Amino acid sequence: MTIMAAHPGKSEAINVFTYGSLMYPDIFEQVTGSLPVSLPAVAHNWLRHGLANRAYPGAMPSDLDDAVIEGVLWLDLTPAALSALDEFEGHEYGRIAIEVKADNGLTHRAYIYQWLLRDQVQGSWDLVDFETNHRQRFVQIHGRRLD
Repeated sequence: MTIMAAHPGKSEAINVFTYGSLMYPDIFEQVTGSLPVSLPAVAHNWLRHGLANRAYPGAMPSDLDDAVIEGVLWLDLTPAALSALDEFEGHEYGRIAIEVKADNGLTHRAYIYQWLLRDQVQGSWDLVDFETNHRQRFVQIHGRRLD
């Protein structure tokens, strides 16, 4: 089952909250072909999980009071960039709208890609491990888009 929020109206800003490989500007730009304004942000009532045999994480809602994910909020994406993200994330993630709080204190409505395969959740995702052991290979695999 894929969770997909309706596409925003023409006057509604398209914001996306990222919490893994897409937090890095070079990777985000390679995937979307754009580099919009970004802010550090947090998603409350969500947890970032490690995934079996994958270098990237998955996020899922949580009932824990202290559940929070620190990530990056990308502002005012184009519909083409959002479509590229949908394609990149594939069927293992569902895009849904949530509220996130930026480091400037403002709350924004944004899309998050929720991990859908609970049986493949394994521990927590380690940012330092990703940067040290997986980031360079990830960039090579998902090299600059040519279209």
